[in-house]
Amino acid sequence: MSVESALARLEKKAAQRVAALALEYHADLRETLSQPGRGRQYGNHRASAPGDPPAVQTGTLRNAVHARMVDPLTWEVGVAGKTKHPTSAETVGRIALYLEFGTRNLAPRPFVRPTLDAFRARKKVR
Repeated sequence: MSVESALARLEKKAAQRVAALALEYHADLRETLSQPGRGRQYGNHRASAPGDPPAVQTGTLRNAVHARMVDPLTWEVGVAGKTKHPTSAETVGRIALYLEFGTRNLAPRPFVRPTLDAFRARKKVR
């Protein structure tokens, strides 16, 4: 076996592993955004409690989570930011930032960092 063919096989296996990890994290993030809230009840909707991931209300945020291959060894997993939220003039990306980090009037409802921390711990990834 030549060095070139060995390198090509190694790159192919690495690309497959990176893709599998990215898609697994994508699924974890969507699952995090599928949990019921533990906060106040507003009619038929139970909101998230401060510090918990956002509770599902319309599913728009969860549906905006994407995984995109940049190149075979690089993937982006996150919230597609330019989609308009159906009940707001804001983009889903901006709403995701407000939820993740909080605002002056809203306590954080982090979902990206806790999901990534749990994923890294489970996979023992830095």
